[in-house]
Amino acid sequence: MLVIRQQQMDAMNARLMQRFEAAETARIAQDFPEQYARLGGADAARRFVRDVVKRATDYEIYAEPDLSTFIDIAVKNGKTFEERDDLAWAAEILRDRSLGGDTKVGLIAGRLELQGM
Repeated sequence: MLVIRQQQMDAMNARLMQRFEAAETARIAQDFPEQYARLGGADAARRFVRDVVKRATDYEIYAEPDLSTFIDIAVKNGKTFEERDDLAWAAEILRDRSLGGDTKVGLIAGRLELQGM
């Protein structure tokens, strides 16, 4: 029987996160070159991605597509976009524990699109 120890799981998760961070950093550079430059390049963009993912998981957003959308929202509107007065409604959605991560991200992305943001 195969037994995977917690230390091995942690190592696998860390490698997966590194790959995700690298892919998202490259995507930001390609899709948002101005914001990428403002962030200060690859290392700063990777830290940005790491910070945004941490915040997203605090709001129970875990799936990669949802994390990617959350990162896009943060790139366009600021790392702590939900703390802005004009986006206070986003904080309400994010704190709503009755909603799944995909629903939270979809509602926020949809409303921002309607607002041209």
